[in-house]
Amino acid sequence: MAESVRNTLNLSNVKFVHKNLTKLDFELFDSFYFFNSFYENIMPDLCIDTKIETNAELYSYYTNYVYEQLNKRPSGTKLVTYHGSSKQVPSSYKLIDNSQHYALKFWMKA
Repeated sequence: MAESVRNTLNLSNVKFVHKNLTKLDFELFDSFYFFNSFYENIMPDLCIDTKIETNAELYSYYTNYVYEQLNKRPSGTKLVTYHGSSKQVPSSYKLIDNSQHYALKFWMKA
């Protein structure tokens, strides 16, 4: 579905990656979007993939991993979060804007 929308809108600078986040090379990207990151691990009834075990430890592991990776990114890195906690974003990122009743937030690393 995402690829279809990208093609329909002719977005040549958009890439979708489907893999375990710990296998992603964050250095390949200058912008990131996270939707309700890893929430399914603390709310199993809302999981999107029943083939994968979910638990609170995985939530902490993935959340900390992303935090560390984002913290390593250079100044100017862009981040968009939707229904994510501000605690998941390193303090080096500054909130630029928000919308959708503050659920959608736009950040940039200083």
